[in-house]
Amino acid sequence: MISMTGFGRGKAEAEGFYLTCDIRSVNHKYLDISIRLPRSLTIFDPLIREIIKQKISRGHVELFIQGSFQDVLFMKARVDHKLAASYLEQLSKLARKTDLEFSPDITFIAGLPGVVIPVETAEEGDNLKQLLIAAVNKALKNLLSTRRIEGEMIRKDISARIKSIQTFHQKLLLETPKAQSMSTDKMKNRIRELAKEASVEPLRLAQEVAWLATKMDISEELTRFKHHMQEMKKLMAVNEPMGRKLDFLIQEANRELTTISNKLQGLEISWLIVEMKTELERIREQVQNVE
Repeated sequence: MISMTGFGRGKAEAEGFYLTCDIRSVNHKYLDISIRLPRSLTIFDPLIREIIKQKISRGHVELFIQGSFQDVLFMKARVDHKLAASYLEQLSKLARKTDLEFSPDITFIAGLPGVVIPVETAEEGDNLKQLLIAAVNKALKNLLSTRRIEGEMIRKDISARIKSIQTFHQKLLLETPKAQSMSTDKMKNRIRELAKEASVEPLRLAQEVAWLATKMDISEELTRFKHHMQEMKKLMAVNEPMGRKLDFLIQEANRELTTISNKLQGLEISWLIVEMKTELERIREQVQNVE
């Protein structure tokens, strides 16, 4: 069992520069990825998303990259001569119109936006790509480790609650015949009272009692509920995403308990149903954070 909540950090260094990758995740209905990169690394956004998808199937994932690489990454430069000429022409016109002195030097021109453009070589780009992959993979490894640790804590809590529910289920099985007998007796007495007020044939009366008795039969609901609990226990032992499956089983188990409470009345029965529903709700809250 893996939690959707966790944090991981990964670092990678090479030739005097480094990258740090921080990843955090929280629960989410689907896989939702948010990536924040320095502008010069945005080209690698699709690559990072694909790496995350290979390791994580569900949750809101936030990834941050920072580091020191600009100075050594771009070892070549390109000069935009047309842009530089345009700057000079426009600034000269402005100087003439305003009667201001204008005597630019090469340092001034080179510092204007877009005049000198750093160019990444293919070799440098590949080196940075490998460094980025290393940092992301380390961060993901640490993230998954924290998710597994929390997932194990959740698994133990859910297992204990399933065991508690199964104990209540056994008590419900023992209590059911008594509750059914009491309900049947009450029903018979009520029908007899009504029969005194109206002319009802004994055979017809017996048929009605038998039909109403079948409406109080909860054997199917108890069997299905037991099956749902067994399926939940099986899922807990599987090393794969199970959050949605567990959530579905909880809904079905709750539906069976609601049907039982509608069919059969009694103080002890009602108390057992409330306790079982309470435990199921606590499990549901935990499952919301399971991948």
